[in-house]
Formats: sequence, structure tokens, C-alpha cells
Amino acid sequence: MKIDSIICLSDMNWDFMRQRPQQLMTALAAHYPVLYVRNGQDLIKHLIRRIKGEKHHYLEKIDTQLYALSPIRFLSVRRYPFLHKIFREKMIANIVNDAKKLGFHNSALWIYSPSMSDMIGCFGEKIVIYDCVDDHAQFSPEHAEAVQCAEDIIIKKADKIIVTADELYKKLKSKHSDITIIRNGVEYKHFAIPDKKPSIKKVLGFIGAVYNWVDVELIIKLAKKFSQHEISIVGPLHDAHAKELRRLSNITLHGLQKYECLPKFLHAFDICLIPFVISKLTLSVNPVKLYEYFASGKPVVSTPLPEVMKFSPYVYTANTHEDFIRTVETALMEDNLEIRNERRKIAFNNSWEARATEILTQLNRVNLETH
Repeated sequence: MKIDSIICLSDMNWDFMRQRPQQLMTALAAHYPVLYVRNGQDLIKHLIRRIKGEKHHYLEKIDTQLYALSPIRFLSVRRYPFLHKIFREKMIANIVNDAKKLGFHNSALWIYSPSMSDMIGCFGEKIVIYDCVDDHAQFSPEHAEAVQCAEDIIIKKADKIIVTADELYKKLKSKHSDITIIRNGVEYKHFAIPDKKPSIKKVLGFIGAVYNWVDVELIIKLAKKFSQHEISIVGPLHDAHAKELRRLSNITLHGLQKYECLPKFLHAFDICLIPFVISKLTLSVNPVKLYEYFASGKPVVSTPLPEVMKFSPYVYTANTHEDFIRTVETALMEDNLEIRNERRKIAFNNSWEARATEILTQLNRVNLETH
């Protein structure tokens, strides 16, 4: 029997930093009913949020054919494998029952996170798609071996693998016979904002999480060099990073913002930044923010990420901190409408709708081949 729905397993909350999983599932929900399932939320953390007055929607209907399920994990007891297994199995059983009640019977299982590899087979799914967006083992070196083992389980059971970057393709091509590169995209209309009026004080901006892959030292150097301008950072931060950055008066930390508000911040930018540390993790990153920045037409300055450098000469890249500062100076002087329009064109051609069309082609092919 052919698939008639999609169950998506993601470790990202539906309403937290709208990225590829939420964007693609929204687009695919125009063609199939979609159930978006995030990994279990810890019970203790859930109770703390409730005490703070935060709402928790266990099951939310996002759109006509799109549901988001946020299960509660009873307890996280990894130090006691037997208990952990019991609680985990109970949580998964609840998710499966909820999926059945919603009518998800002949589904494609679409999986993003190695941490959810134990859910494969639980839904009676017809096909398994692994959408690999990161080199997951690189996030936490101390858990790299366990993460890699979990990913290998997914690879073995997957009917189809999609990757977002060349480096991910290179890593996985020897492990699976059916891999396709489908890069990230952008909700073009959301980020295609009008040009900002010129001003003496400039804004160098970054939209995204400031975690270990962001070069905080570089941001601090930029703030010191361009002390007459503002450094605007829009996204969640580790406390240690926030403490460092708050020491400089021209750095503004806006924190996590709703997706609907991001164009307002982007409009204020004169230069868009991608100040990532170069590492095994970031070498395989295809940044969603690049496409979002391009939709605005604004100059983008980035460290030399392979997936970013593909868009030269429409993006500026720099290898060292000193080069990055000089490149920002160059970008601030840019006055080229043709280049700005070309960036917008690139973004328009890399919409999430276009990506969904590519994916539907692959999904239909795999569907036919497995039945």
C-alpha cells in the first residue's frame, strides 16, 4: 500500500526557531497529512515551565493537514538504563496511539534526529526517510560514539536519505545506495523586505542561535572595531556568551524572537553576518540564514563555509578575524543594485516550495519502488 501521510520525528520544538523541519513539513502538508513529533520534553522541565505560567500544547492543529505533537518524557534516568527503557517505551506507545487516533496508518516516517532512532518501526510505517541536516556526532564529542551508532541504525533502516550539504553526502555515500542532496531554502515573501534608508550609524546583524559554533571572539572584535555602529544579535544565547557580549555597549542582544518578527530585525541590518567557527560541524552546514539574508538583498559576510562559498561573488567570505573586519569595511561600501537583485533572485529560486517539489519527486519514486 502506498503512503498517504507523513510522520516527522524532530528534536526541535515546533515553535522554536523555525528551521528546515518546520518549513518542509508545512510545505509538504499541502500534499499529505503531516504529524510533527518532537522528542520528549523532560517532565521536570515541563513542570517548571508550567509554574512560570508557560503554556504547553500536547497536541496542536497547526493547519488543515498539519499537527504538532509535543510529548512529555516521564523522567530522564539514563544512569539507570532499565528505568529509562521503561519510561521511553511508555512515551513512544503514547505517541503511536495518538498517531493512530489521528488516522496516520500508511505513513512515511521522516526522521531528523539520531536520538529518535528507536522509534523506527513503531508506527508500522511504509517507508523511512532520513533527512540529514548536520554531522550530528560533532555536536557533543563526549557522546559522539553513541550518536554515530544511533545514526547508523537510521541509515541501515532508511529507504531514502536526503542530505543538505556536500560534506554530508561524502560522509554517508558509502553507507547507503540512495542519497540525494536537497539543500535548505527560504520563505521568500517573508524575508523579501524593502531596502533600508541610508543612515550614518550602521547595523551589523546576526540572526540565529549563539552557541558553540558561533565565533563570539570575532563578534567582540567587530564591536570594538566598529564602535560607532551597532552589533545586533537576534536569537538565543548560552549564558556565558551573553555575559561576554553584554560588556560592550554597542552590542544589542534581542534574544529569541518569534519567526514573524525576524523581517523587522533584518530590515534594520546594513550587513548580515555568519560568524561561524570553522570546525567539522560547520563544514557540513548549509545555513538557512544565508537564504533568508539573500532574500533581503543585503551584503552577507561569512567565514569560509563550503556551502556559503558556492554563492561567491554574491557573498563575502574571510578566513581570519583581521580579514573578516576588512571585508565588513568593504561590504559597508557596497553600492550595487545589480548584486542586491541577484541575491534576491537566488533566494527566490531556493524557496521552501521549490525544495518541497524536489522532495515530492523523490518521495513518489521511493514509494513506487518499495511497493
